Amino acid sequence: MNPLPSVLSLTLLVLTACSGGSSSAPDPKPDPQPIPLTFTTVDTFAGQVGVRGSADGKGAQATFNYPVGLAATTGGPNNEVLLYIAGLTENIRYAQVGYADNPVGTAIGKGESGSVDGDPSTARVRAPQGIAVGYSDDAYEAYAYWTEDDSCVIRKLTRYPLNGNRKAVTVAGQAYTCGAADGPAASARFNRPEGIVANTRTGDVFVADTANSTLRRIYGDTVSTIAGVAGQPGSVDGVGGAARFSAPRGLAMDRAENLYVTDGYTVRKVTPAGEVSTLAGKAGVGGDANGPGQTARFGRLAGIAVDENGTVYVADSGNHCIRSVAPDGTVGTAAGLCGVAGAADGRVNAATFDEPAGLAYFNKRLYVSDSKSQTLRRVR
Repeated sequence: MNPLPSVLSLTLLVLTACSGGSSSAPDPKPDPQPIPLTFTTVDTFAGQVGVRGSADGKGAQATFNYPVGLAATTGGPNNEVLLYIAGLTENIRYAQVGYADNPVGTAIGKGESGSVDGDPSTARVRAPQGIAVGYSDDAYEAYAYWTEDDSCVIRKLTRYPLNGNRKAVTVAGQAYTCGAADGPAASARFNRPEGIVANTRTGDVFVADTANSTLRRIYGDTVSTIAGVAGQPGSVDGVGGAARFSAPRGLAMDRAENLYVTDGYTVRKVTPAGEVSTLAGKAGVGGDANGPGQTARFGRLAGIAVDENGTVYVADSGNHCIRSVAPDGTVGTAAGLCGVAGAADGRVNAATFDEPAGLAYFNKRLYVSDSKSQTLRRVR
């Protein structure tokens, strides 16, 4: 695993000698501004356009059934990109991108609906939604966390997905018992949770508790609500319980440990202190306009990711494209033709998507679960 490092503020100091032998500390140069990534190409590396199924194998031969959640890390025999995939095949799958035809396999689950813990021969998975890379106190034990919205639980995969000792374990909640209770993980309750992200430095796991309109935190054996109030949807900025969310879905975290949330037609930001603000979009108002944050418009938002420069990317499922949000809130189109559904590869300004759902960013690439085309795409 590659734990996400804490952000270090780098200031370059240039020391020069002053005339006359005297010396004084010069003004430091300003921090260099990050150079935004420029993507050029979209390609399909796994799945068959329009073909639903659950076949493993070479990427071009594998099939998916509405892939949704996506998380990226590294692993495998050649240290290739390892993607975890959640979707309607009732299991957790993986793809080894960049290794021998991009093989797709099943990490856990038998393709039979259920929310049953156990090893690969006994575990069952029920409609997984969000998925995230994480770890536990036992280094390299837990490689993935996921949400099951139908069964209202948070679960994890222990061990590398090709390790024979891997298991599915329920982390918080009780299967098919929905609610909004904080407290010990076994007695805590969620209501159709979707998004999830793990802080690989601290071990915290954050959950977009969609039907409760809240953000939750799992740390150790305890669940708490960090923002919003269960049963009180809205779109109000503020701190902690003073903030309101409509239907939070996707979650991502930057290197400063800020959270980013797709919430209806808006992208929200939550600082480590719990301060919630609206980064871009307007609550209740859809559209596809690029521009400054408050004037930009989105369609139905789903997955979200953030790069090392602080640029946020969102799967604008309703507009069939991938949008970018700069740290100052300025919105652009990263890939796809907004308003045009399809599955065409090619240049980013000509490629098309069909209701993209999950997003993962890794090593200057965006990975997309293109839900209605039944494929996995890459933006590079």
